[in-house]
Amino acid sequence: MIRNLPKETQKEILTYVPKTEFFMVPANIFQYKELPSDDIRRVVVSNNMLLVAHDLGISISHDGGKSFINRTVTNGLASNDAKDIAVAVYNNSSIIVVATTDGLSISSDGGISFITKAMMDGLGDHRVSSVFVSGQHIYVGGPKGLSISW
Repeated sequence: MIRNLPKETQKEILTYVPKTEFFMVPANIFQYKELPSDDIRRVVVSNNMLLVAHDLGISISHDGGKSFINRTVTNGLASNDAKDIAVAVYNNSSIIVVATTDGLSISSDGGISFITKAMMDGLGDHRVSSVFVSGQHIYVGGPKGLSISW
């Protein structure tokens, strides 16, 4: 099934969504946002925050992407090379967890500051490539396997 859009939207992108249907998307619905890097690794939306992990740290927006604040090692990230990012809402606060090439960075103040967890804290390796948060557990992937917080 193809949905028709008004003739004013002549520039259209044909997109296929598996197991659903074809639909037309206007080509101009996206707006490019200038961030410190174009090497985007993960985009997460949670608790009215838009978070972007990239190779020069992370960027956080509280207004839907209209403006961003950038966080780097200066703000406590273990490394500027952010591989992944996850957010958990705990006691009405957002906990931001960032996987970096030099450890796991955790913020409990909305990204103002971070603490770092590394091998001495039980991670299998300081090079962290992926992170997922579920409940009170943090799942961390790296070149030496999976680490789980208890």
